[in-house]
Order: sequence, then C-alpha cells, then structure tokens
Amino acid sequence: MTRPTATSDPVEAAQQEAKRQNKQVEIEALHTENSTTVATTNGKTLGTYVHSAPIRVKKDGAWAAIDTTLVEEGGVVRPKVSKVEVTLSAGGDTTLARAKTGKGEAAVSAPTALPKPELSGSTATYRSAYGPGIDLVVTVTPTGLRQEIVIPQRPDGKLDLRLPVELPTGVKYGKDASGKPTLPALEGDGKAAPLASALLLDKTAASPDAPPDAGRMSTVAATVEQTGKGSVLRYTPDEAFLADPATTYPVTLLDGRHPVVRRRHARRYLHQQRHLGHRCPQPVHGRAGGGQDQRRGGLA
Repeated sequence: MTRPTATSDPVEAAQQEAKRQNKQVEIEALHTENSTTVATTNGKTLGTYVHSAPIRVKKDGAWAAIDTTLVEEGGVVRPKVSKVEVTLSAGGDTTLARAKTGKGEAAVSAPTALPKPELSGSTATYRSAYGPGIDLVVTVTPTGLRQEIVIPQRPDGKLDLRLPVELPTGVKYGKDASGKPTLPALEGDGKAAPLASALLLDKTAASPDAPPDAGRMSTVAATVEQTGKGSVLRYTPDEAFLADPATTYPVTLLDGRHPVVRRRHARRYLHQQRHLGHRCPQPVHGRAGGGQDQRRGGLA
C-alpha cells in the first residue's frame, strides 16, 4: 500500500492515486489505533483493515507504528514503541515491571533481585529468577505484557510462587460476594473484575502447533496477601499435576491478570482461548464493501 500526494481532500486524493497506480493507498486521516483505511483500486470504494490489538499510537501528534522490540536504555528495558508506558528491569533490582495507568503507576516485582535479562525481540528472559533453573519470561505486547514462569523439571516438593504487586495510591485488591479476590479497574470508571487463575501448561500443551487435546493443562488460583510493603499474588501449583509422569517438562505457568497487563487483551493468549473450550491458531478474515479484507483478528 502507498500513501497519496498532498491535497485538501485526503479521501479523494487517495482514490485518485489508488486508481492511477492500481494499488491500495492508505488514508492516514482515517486511521485509528486498531484500523487502517485504504482507497481501493477502482477509485470509488474504501476498505478498512481492523486489528484485534493496536498497531499504531499517536506520538507528538503523528501516528507511529507499534514496535515492541525491547531495548536497554537509561538503566531500564523498554519497548521501542508501545501503547502502554511500560519499563522492565535491566537487572540488579526486584522490580520487574512498571507501567503508567489511568489511576497512577503500577508495578510488579520478583521475590529476589533479578539478573540481567536476555533480550530477544519483544521478550526478556530472567534466568533462575524463581530458583535454580526456574526462569521468568516476560513478553511485551501492544497493550501491556505477558508473564510466564518456566519450570524446567519436576520439582522435589511444593512450589510457592510469589509476585509482589504495587498498586496506585488509593487502589486495593477487593473481594467478590464469594470471597474470591478481585482486580480493581485502573482505567476510567471500570468495575473490579475477578482475579483470573493462572494457567499451567506442560511442554506439549504449550506448543503453539499442538492440537486442542494435546498435552496437559491445569489452572492455579491466585490468592492475595497483604504485607507491609503492599500486596503479593501467590500461586501454588498442584503437586499432583507436577508429579504426574504424563506431565512433560518444561512446565509453564502463565500468569493471569495483574496491574501491568491491560485487561481488554489479557485473555487473547492462545492457550487461554483453548482453556475456554476453543482454539483459534490462525487469524480470522472477512470481507465486506468493495471486497477488501475488512476484519483481521489474531491472538498475538
């Protein structure tokens, strides 16, 4: 796709250019964070590509393509371009991630000082952050981050995984009518939502190419403990699941919801979709209007 030449009417200019070049032309004036509008080659109709997550953000009044590639600068690790202002630890401290929300800054920590991360694209790996061989893997997404704890081999005993959390001033975890913990809304006037369980996936189930019934999977409910420094999310994986010979290693604990993960997209991870009873490994396409690809959804 190309961009039209300057004119007082960007739509008309794009239509003329699309017909002349016989290729789609973007209309930047009609773009949103989640959609790209183009003039089609017949010079008359428009098409819109709609994405399940933001693909661009406004920076200094202009659109910038989201690029979650991680770089280390200023003593922290950050994505090049992201919708969420989030930073990760560059090592040497316990604070894993900080993010600005509508109600202030939120942070998630590790139980001990973190090592220098290994960076690869959008992913930072903190080796042995939860004990010998138990890695903490953080992937920055367009709207937040995904956090995984990777258990390389069958543990000798019970695992007790803790995630210290710092909420904005005046914001606290709550409880629903049944006494289960709830996560407060950190954007706008939204309501508190149930604190989602983490997913426990064995090696086979964690493979993106695995069929829906492959491997073993379990859930781990989170409990919230209050300490003098704030809140701690506590996960205690099922010992029977970890000890079962049918469970293949490494096993991955995929964290549910915490304040640095934007709620709207927090459940789009492939295996969470599978947990809900369906699996959608491929993008969803549809057509409308002038025959252009009108909707494109995915799980990334």
